[in-house]
Amino acid sequence: MRTDEALPTGPSEGFESHALAVLKARGFRITTPRVLVIRALAASSRSLTAYAIHDEITQAGGKIDVVSVYRILTTLGESGLVHRIGVTDGFAACRQTHEHHGTVQHLVCSECGTVTELELGERLRDETLDHARETGFEAREMHVEVLGRCRSCVS
Repeated sequence: MRTDEALPTGPSEGFESHALAVLKARGFRITTPRVLVIRALAASSRSLTAYAIHDEITQAGGKIDVVSVYRILTTLGESGLVHRIGVTDGFAACRQTHEHHGTVQHLVCSECGTVTELELGERLRDETLDHARETGFEAREMHVEVLGRCRSCVS
């Protein structure tokens, strides 16, 4: 897989451009393994495990080891470019190009595995954080995962 090959237009292309710009701005080198992991995440509407990302890359002719995939996912996560999806034990591209300050919700389809990222509404966020404070809990981030069926699987 060449790093200069054309990608489909749409959300995946937007994610790749945004991710590379963020990494550059944070002083990271744009390496072939990073680009390949970003492209694998960008091309998927589902969350992917590190092993699934590795398989996607190697099946397309790319070369990368699983340890490198994990390291790259860590960098992407710390840069706010991927989310860890607990119910699937995988990673999904962050499709929001603005800061969302650790408050996000994911709709995860239990049938097809599609992950849809939504910004957590202010009211829900504030109420939840207020309840947490009332119990003496100091929240740093809030991730909500809603498991159900997407529009395509319901129809």
